Amino acid sequence: MQKKGIAMKKFIKKELSRITILGILLFICLVATYYFHFVLKIEVIFTHLFYIPIILGSLWWKRRGITVAVFLAVTLLISHAISPLATSVGADIVRAFMFLVVGTTVAFLTEKKEIMANKLQAYSETLEKKVEQRTSDIRQLLEKERAILNGIGDAVIVFGKDLSITRANPIAEEQYEFVQGKKCYEALKWLKKPCAECIGRKTFTDGVPRKSEEEGILKDGSRINFIVNCSPVKDSNGEVISVIEVLHDLTERKQAEEEKQKLENRYRLITENTSDVITLQTFDLKASYTYVSPSTKAMSGYEPEELLGRSVFDFIHPEDKKFLLPLVKKYIGYKLKNLIAGKEANFTETLEFRYKHKSGKWIYLQSVGNIVGGQLLFISRDITERKEREEEIKKYRDHLEKLVRERTAELERFNSLFVDREFRIKELRDRVKELEKKLEI
Repeated sequence: MQKKGIAMKKFIKKELSRITILGILLFICLVATYYFHFVLKIEVIFTHLFYIPIILGSLWWKRRGITVAVFLAVTLLISHAISPLATSVGADIVRAFMFLVVGTTVAFLTEKKEIMANKLQAYSETLEKKVEQRTSDIRQLLEKERAILNGIGDAVIVFGKDLSITRANPIAEEQYEFVQGKKCYEALKWLKKPCAECIGRKTFTDGVPRKSEEEGILKDGSRINFIVNCSPVKDSNGEVISVIEVLHDLTERKQAEEEKQKLENRYRLITENTSDVITLQTFDLKASYTYVSPSTKAMSGYEPEELLGRSVFDFIHPEDKKFLLPLVKKYIGYKLKNLIAGKEANFTETLEFRYKHKSGKWIYLQSVGNIVGGQLLFISRDITERKEREEEIKKYRDHLEKLVRERTAELERFNSLFVDREFRIKELRDRVKELEKKLEI
């Protein structure tokens, strides 16, 4: 409200100044008209002075300012009519008409100018808003880009057509020797010239994204393996203006792969040189073979390839399946329980069962089962000979037990007979004693 009040005061002050100036000019025009018509009694007056208030009135008040031209035109004609001049009024009519034409033209042009100025102002304001919006959008995009670059866990660099680095995220600046304007091959590989197979230059040429596995050098001089994902940045005309490279560190993966390879080699040496059979089965009720060690040929007669994909239960004796199936179910339940609890499923059990040899005979296996990496791991060995010896020992033991039972039974019968005889002898002795006593009497 205070600003509106100040603006209104300025407007009133400005209008009063205009009215004052125009009043003075009109007064001068009236005095000049009177002086020429009534004092000098001549027709020719300096009407050029009249155009000053006419133009000012039309400029200041536009259509309302035409009233100044009308006022002066009427004044001129009335002055001519009541003056003692005997000349024709035609010249003053022309002058009066010109007053009206000039006033109307200036008012029209002023209005047009104001309309154009308003349109230009509106367009300018709209343009400024668009520029501000675009600037804000660009600023937001830059902030998002910066946030993305800073949030990426890999090193990211941006370079131009001459391979000079223009931008790099904090990870890249932390890992590599980045200097403003430094070439990518200098910063990443400490080279003095571009790589022979530079995928960045190729992407600049054809605008096609590329990927490559490279070796670089870190700030401390240590070597690093990384995958380079190279992507072009194009302008509105489709021209490649820069290239973004994302460097994904492969050092840990390489070390893990090397360690895995060592373990696999060690594992292969064990599986290929042990007489025990090592197998992996799927962790389900089917328990299909996913790996079988080469030693299975000597033990079961099957090549490893003949067993892959088949269920272990296809080769187990029907009577032994009765206790093995519940055991697999117990394994699965144990695994699920540990997964829910977030624990490692470590479960070991020793099993003995009959396994069908390729020749059709049944062999006895002893297997130690465990859960490894979501699969069932079994290490099995042939115990058929041991089982046969145990069976022979059992038969011999049974035979001995039978003999013992038979001899025991004979002894028991003999003992029974011996006890009965002793009892009868005792009875006879007692009878004899009784008879002797009677004879004595």
